[in-house]
Amino acid sequence: MTSRMFGHLLMVLLALTAWSCNLSDQPMFLKYRRPANVPSDATLVDQAKGGLWQHCIFDTGAQANRCQIYNWRGGLLYDEVFLAYDGGGAVTQADLKIPGYTALSGPDRVCLANGRILIPKSRYGEVRQHLDWATGKRAQP
Repeated sequence: MTSRMFGHLLMVLLALTAWSCNLSDQPMFLKYRRPANVPSDATLVDQAKGGLWQHCIFDTGAQANRCQIYNWRGGLLYDEVFLAYDGGGAVTQADLKIPGYTALSGPDRVCLANGRILIPKSRYGEVRQHLDWATGKRAQP
């Protein structure tokens, strides 16, 4: 193989490598490309494989927290009432601040800046059990 052929082969391999690397789902790029259906005040929460868009409000009429969780492409994962993991009441609007990263954040919970965690009402028992294990309150998941 001549050096010219080797150079062409190397360029082709580099081009294929660059093309195959999908960096578009990395949080550092996602924050600049909010999907059209995601609320403008939703927070991008970093995850190991991309990110999640999370948005919560305090519904004064129902005295409950309603949250939406979207995958990084804007697919709706949850849009329902969320309950506090600690068993306390609903979180006021002023305290519904979602940080860009927490160790316990995930697609089935919303971690707040004040340390509280909100869980979808439809999966409360299951997610609570997992969080009890993740936080050391339970020996097995």
